[in-house]
Amino acid sequence: MTYARIQHHRCTECNHNARIVVSERRSSFQISNPTGKLVCKTKIDGCYLQGQKSCDYLIVDCSDKKAYFVELKGSHVLHAFDQIQRTMSHLRRDLVGYCCFARVVPTKVPVPNIQNNSRTLALRRAFRALGGDLIIKAIALEETI
Repeated sequence: MTYARIQHHRCTECNHNARIVVSERRSSFQISNPTGKLVCKTKIDGCYLQGQKSCDYLIVDCSDKKAYFVELKGSHVLHAFDQIQRTMSHLRRDLVGYCCFARVVPTKVPVPNIQNNSRTLALRRAFRALGGDLIIKAIALEETI
């Protein structure tokens, strides 16, 4: 399996845009792409993976082989972790050789101890092992690739 299976799916949109934005329920994740790399955005929940609770989007920087699992959430951050883990387990074999990152953008600020929660730490370790990390930031998160 390779990423090409996801990249050419009807739920995926690829472009060289300077800005890639996904948003739902007052939360948003944005990637700034000043050098015009090829970036693919796949709607996962309800499109690529149907009938199961998955993260909202997979955004892939095809040039640098970086994959971002994005969950735009209300306030249930721990539920977002489950959705990201479930999606990662389904798609991991398609992303061999990619650094994988998890991004959770809730509409409400998570409780202060969420950063030290055992589930948070476990998900951080899992993504660190894949060359990436986990970031949780309320309302809006922006990254530059």
